[in-house]
Amino acid sequence: MGRKRMNNRFTVLGIGRMLVLGALLVMLPALGWAQGVSTDRSEIDQWIKASANQGDIPIGTKITTKNWEQYKAFLPLGMQKLFAGVYYWKIPPDAVLEVGPAVHDFLLKSWIERTEKYSGQVSVQVLPNGH
Repeated sequence: MGRKRMNNRFTVLGIGRMLVLGALLVMLPALGWAQGVSTDRSEIDQWIKASANQGDIPIGTKITTKNWEQYKAFLPLGMQKLFAGVYYWKIPPDAVLEVGPAVHDFLLKSWIERTEKYSGQVSVQVLPNGH
């Protein structure tokens, strides 16, 4: 009976620790924003401009750490950073990305039907702040 009580106490302590850890994880981003951290969009704006007119990349093209800059316009900004080795996480030196044909069979039938039904009601606008 004493052993069961001890296990319950440790379970309660474990839950308490998890709640404190969860609260810290939720509060950390807010603390960073409160200190005046600003967003620098220049890099993403440059990427958007550079990748605006991509063209086509041939099926079967192999993108490696040696030739990735040649295909930079086809890569998302985050992947470019991984290839460049800017951060701790990097694309392994022996990695190969092989370009395959586009596959568009993952959409639900109901999604396609509703898109066709309501597409006439949709428009895209650029807001004064560029968003």
